[in-house]
Amino acid sequence: MNALRVAIVDDEPLARARLRRLLERSDGARVEVAVECSDGADLAAALARTPVDAVFLDIQMPEADGFAALARLPPPHPAIVFVTGYKQHAVRAFEVRATDYLLKPVSARRLSETLARLLQTRATAAHEPAAAIASPEPAAPRVYPERLPLPLGQRRVLVPVEDIELVIAQRNYLEVQTAERSFVLRQPLAAFAAELDPRRFVQVHRSLLVRAGAVREIRPLESARFRLTLHSGKQVRSGRNYREAVRALLQPR
Repeated sequence: MNALRVAIVDDEPLARARLRRLLERSDGARVEVAVECSDGADLAAALARTPVDAVFLDIQMPEADGFAALARLPPPHPAIVFVTGYKQHAVRAFEVRATDYLLKPVSARRLSETLARLLQTRATAAHEPAAAIASPEPAAPRVYPERLPLPLGQRRVLVPVEDIELVIAQRNYLEVQTAERSFVLRQPLAAFAAELDPRRFVQVHRSLLVRAGAVREIRPLESARFRLTLHSGKQVRSGRNYREAVRALLQPR
């Protein structure tokens, strides 16, 4: 039987190394760790270069958490096994059809059960009728929320998405700005962006998300950067690596 090709995604090097050792020494399954990522934001690009059968995915990571990383993967994506130190995400994990949910520190016995499940899933998929694979039912278009519950003191305020101008990442926090006020919450930028319609919100800097309809003017600067002026008068600068994203703002929507 061919080796089970897997990816490990975890921002902690020691956690990645321990899981790699357990996988490579597992009984009853040949496992090849084909991809390692320290950030969920890099996962989609890595899998485009190196396809795998399964992804062992941490949840709490900077830049993009496990759920945000999963949301970026084009279908059909590999089997997903969440590996985390937190129990509270289990329900959400199985809502997104994860194959398994492992709590750190992962035991060899528990990992063996997961690998058996992954092998069974792969074997079942290999014997599916060709017609069923060639003619899948079209996926329903995703519906994005029109309002978001944002924290304000001890309460939550339902803010229309159309009122949001900017989302600014500052370390582990986000500042969501409307024309009238700002809301601060603890969440990775990628996870927040995954809840927004990408046709309406564009990331123009590693720490900046802007609503396309809020932009009034775009002026080129040096080094492939741009200055964006919003209808409210606020001004922000784009990052050097986001030139194409800014140019997309100039296209009809």
